[in-house]
Amino acid sequence: EIIEISVVDSAENVLFNSRVSPSKPYKDVAMSAPSFADIWKPFSNVIGRADIAFYNADFTKRMILQSIAKAFDTPIPEHFYTLFPHNKVICIGERYKDFNNYRLGYFRNYGLQHINIACGQSGLFWRDVSNNASGNAIKSARIYKYLDHKAVA
Repeated sequence: EIIEISVVDSAENVLFNSRVSPSKPYKDVAMSAPSFADIWKPFSNVIGRADIAFYNADFTKRMILQSIAKAFDTPIPEHFYTLFPHNKVICIGERYKDFNNYRLGYFRNYGLQHINIACGQSGLFWRDVSNNASGNAIKSARIYKYLDHKAVA
């Protein structure tokens, strides 16, 4: 269940950030935070028709779909594109794996590197942001820009 969600642009500006109240008590998450139903409209408005880049796209899309189903008491939407038909979805973690194919066996067999490790391996500074949703979104933006720069270079 999503307990915090954030959207940043490629310049690392936080466009949207919100804690989300879980359906039942969870660790140190305040139950007074807005529900996913409450944040859905402003969240989706911020995204609009822009390309969406997630570090772990499959996991994040699945969590958003599950949160929608729970928030609106509906079956889980079949596809993420049902909600965002005009958006291109990019998996930064997969792009990072493809870029670093010199470690093919490790990356291909065991999934994505942790976002902090990917930043460190790329020489990107990441300790200036926290490990919350907005911090991880900023780290994702940094890796995305790094990979785009390396693809052009």
